[in-house]
Amino acid sequence: MIRLSESAYDLYDTIRLYVGYDNTCQEKLTRLVKRSGYSLPTVRRALRELVDKGCLKIEYRFGAHKRPLANRYRLLVKNPSGSLLRGLPHLQSSPQIH
Repeated sequence: MIRLSESAYDLYDTIRLYVGYDNTCQEKLTRLVKRSGYSLPTVRRALRELVDKGCLKIEYRFGAHKRPLANRYRLLVKNPSGSLLRGLPHLQSSPQIH
């Protein structure tokens, strides 16, 4: 079981809603803020916590002239809490992510 802050759990659940078949999603940081309901500094701290604990990998992407693009987030674990995802029972049967 991985110990995370409440905001990190919630952000993980938010990202998990948008992952594709390859366990990744591409979202702008501002969209994660809006969808999670947390402030920008809280989302940044939660992302850093998820990366530091090995739950998430972030690919920072840039376009022409180093213009930032939406980051790609890859989930590295199925469920960091070791229990059911809060409020998302339909995700219980997902295959283990490696």
